Amino acid sequence: MTTYSQVEALLIDFVLRIRSFEDLLADSHGHSHFDWREIRTGGGYARRGMLPYPCGHVTYFFHGSGCTLNFPDAVIDYDYVRYLEPPTRCPIRLEPWKFSRAIHSMIDGCYDSSPDRDLIEASSEWLRRLAAAGRVTRLPDGFDSYEVNETVLGRGGDAA
Repeated sequence: MTTYSQVEALLIDFVLRIRSFEDLLADSHGHSHFDWREIRTGGGYARRGMLPYPCGHVTYFFHGSGCTLNFPDAVIDYDYVRYLEPPTRCPIRLEPWKFSRAIHSMIDGCYDSSPDRDLIEASSEWLRRLAAAGRVTRLPDGFDSYEVNETVLGRGGDAA
């Protein structure tokens, strides 16, 4: 049984892996920082690829509003919160299915299968609890989606 403290630790690891990936991608292209808008405008980042990572490598695929990262020990799928003038670091958007996929791989060790309905429903509850604790903020988009509040995770949204 997954505990709240495991989920909270997973959220921190989730964010740190995403931001580390973005830094590696920017560095590999000689950029000072990652700008997600360059994906949409063809600014030099490939939509899919592979980068060296401390634990081996990470493969990535940028999709419509976010990215899927495949690490040797985890699958992370996320979206970006779209703002007209985003901060330096575009905020991370989570939904229960994508968060359950991370839990399924990072805690349960399942990388090749989709999470079941019970885990997706549990992830929805975990996100509500994380929102109550100030770790994420529910978005007013009419969906069960949340913006990660990186300042409470020890990293500011605009931090390098």
